[in-house]
Amino acid sequence: MEHRPEIGCSYGTLAQVVIINRLSFEPQPLYALKAWAKLHGLDRFLGIDAAWLDDDRLEPGIYKDVRSIWLFQAVFTLHS
Repeated sequence: MEHRPEIGCSYGTLAQVVIINRLSFEPQPLYALKAWAKLHGLDRFLGIDAAWLDDDRLEPGIYKDVRSIWLFQAVFTLHS
């Protein structure tokens, strides 16, 4: 995997774009988020650079969060 330089926001801010996209009437795949965010002004609204919304940068964070959610659900289910 190529080196990704530091960016001027948290991955949580980038995740907001993914969440807003999924709640929209026209959800886009991760590889299309740059153009989608720019089209709808989310880059300006959130104060980010749309170039930071590349799928190689977003996927690791999303998969990490998904694993955390599965772990939480498993522990919660065992203790219910």
